[in-house]
Amino acid sequence: MRNIIAMLLIWIVIPIQAVSQNQNSIEGDRQALVDLYNATAGDSWGNNSGWLNGNPSNEWYGVEVDNEGRVIRLDLFKNNLRGELPESIGNLTELRFFSVKRNPIYSQIPASIENWAKAEILLFSAADGSYNEPTQSNPWGGKKPSHADAEYIGTIPDVFDSMPNLEVLEIAWMYDNADPQPFPIYFVSASEFKMA
Repeated sequence: MRNIIAMLLIWIVIPIQAVSQNQNSIEGDRQALVDLYNATAGDSWGNNSGWLNGNPSNEWYGVEVDNEGRVIRLDLFKNNLRGELPESIGNLTELRFFSVKRNPIYSQIPASIENWAKAEILLFSAADGSYNEPTQSNPWGGKKPSHADAEYIGTIPDVFDSMPNLEVLEIAWMYDNADPQPFPIYFVSASEFKMA
């Protein structure tokens, strides 16, 4: 009986340990990028050169790694990503710049991005053109959601207070499908935070 219990504990502990070890590693970065590739029809991207060959490197289109091989930049602007952002995207713990804007993504923003503590610029989606002041026809100001390619649904995760270096955040939100107040309390209370 003890052998069975010991084997069950090993069977449970090893996968949990493997997942936690995978998060802050090159392997975790690779898993996040492979999951992103698969979840957004990577075979149909405008440019997927280098992807899935070995570990992430500067040879992967839109990817920049640091000297340790960790992903610090992911720029897939207007590259025909279609689908959802995977939860494992939070594995990119060294990420500073992220852009999937101008792609037809229909997704929630995964709460796992709270692991992006070093993020400076996050461009989930934005419309063409410049910022619009609030008007009667567009009381939200900013950019009109009808001009954005991506459509994010649900509530924006309340994780941005874990990103002290965050300077720019662009999100085009589907107001019809969002909660009446989709913005996290951090946005509402941050006096110096501006959304474009």
